[in-house]
Amino acid sequence: MPAVHGARHRTSLVTDIHLEASDWRLDALSRGQALAVGRIEPPAPTVPTSVSAVDTALIDPLAHDGRLGFAELARLTRRNPATVRRQFARLAGSRIMKFRCEISQESSRWPISCTWFCRVRPDHASETAGLLQSIPEMRGCFSTTGESNFMFIVWARSVKDLLRIEKKVAEAQPSLRFLDSAVAFATPKRIGWLLDRSGCTTGDVVIPAF
Repeated sequence: MPAVHGARHRTSLVTDIHLEASDWRLDALSRGQALAVGRIEPPAPTVPTSVSAVDTALIDPLAHDGRLGFAELARLTRRNPATVRRQFARLAGSRIMKFRCEISQESSRWPISCTWFCRVRPDHASETAGLLQSIPEMRGCFSTTGESNFMFIVWARSVKDLLRIEKKVAEAQPSLRFLDSAVAFATPKRIGWLLDRSGCTTGDVVIPAF
């Protein structure tokens, strides 16, 4: 009779976000187009504020449809359009609320996702993050608590391609020590949107509780 082992969880907290998926680029724009988009990006974020019930009432409909205009948001929240516009600017400016355009990973050139858990000297964290930003497949890197105090995520073309990326990182930052890695072949949910087997949205959204 097979032995039954109890499940256990280990939690690490993110202490610093060096790079996130909204910083990743699909490489679909020309250099001129990318520069044009950069000129209309919002200024440096203000100091984040707490999220109130009024803020949640605005965030919820935008989580389902990020293209909603201020008039429709005002109707849904039963507030004045000018007030909604100011509230939107505050939430977007503080980066409490961010927008990003996603694609079906399974239909992209990078169907494999891998997360590495590493150990980095705290004084090398920013330097390591800067080196990782030069890798096109990089989707995120974070400082964390725990034995593995640094983690990064990539999208790759194949499992074999993961070895190339790992070697590239190791050569770029010799002081980084790899502790573990986790490969994901499918993602059931991304930024709240439930996905089907092809990586496309089902239309169902799980909104986080603030």
